[in-house]
Amino acid sequence: MTMAGNRPSLWDMKMFILLPACVCLAACGPPPPAAEDVSGGAIRGGPFAIDIALSMTPRATARLNQLRERLRIEAVYVLKPADPDDLQPLSAADITTLAADTISVPPASDLITAPGEVLSSLMDESETDRIHVLVTITVRRGREDLVRCGLYQGPLAMARQKPVDISCDLSG
Repeated sequence: MTMAGNRPSLWDMKMFILLPACVCLAACGPPPPAAEDVSGGAIRGGPFAIDIALSMTPRATARLNQLRERLRIEAVYVLKPADPDDLQPLSAADITTLAADTISVPPASDLITAPGEVLSSLMDESETDRIHVLVTITVRRGREDLVRCGLYQGPLAMARQKPVDISCDLSG
């Protein structure tokens, strides 16, 4: 015998139908935008693209794969002053940050391309001698750096001539 207090309410029955429908709709939606993802291979870029020859030690690759971590490669493009005869040291006020590329890659030795597409909308190719680039690679878990990597800092024109060599190993 059913009593009035034991009966499922109309609201309970609606939730039984609506909850799976909401879960299904959320699972089928587009993925959220993230850092540019490169999985196993370089991406092609514009006239300001640079190649990065990433070499990782086997133990760093194994540990990062075990932790399911990805490398974050950041290329920051800056514009230096036009006067090459000025021998004064540059201050932070003399350098203008133009753009930055952030790429997420799996931990493996590979050739990666920083596309520089944002930079191509701001500059033309005739000004590449004034553009410098800083390339850094990080993997952080909280405040801890998991890898210790080299970096590249120098003229964009030189970085475009051949791949920039950066090697990584585990920290500590």
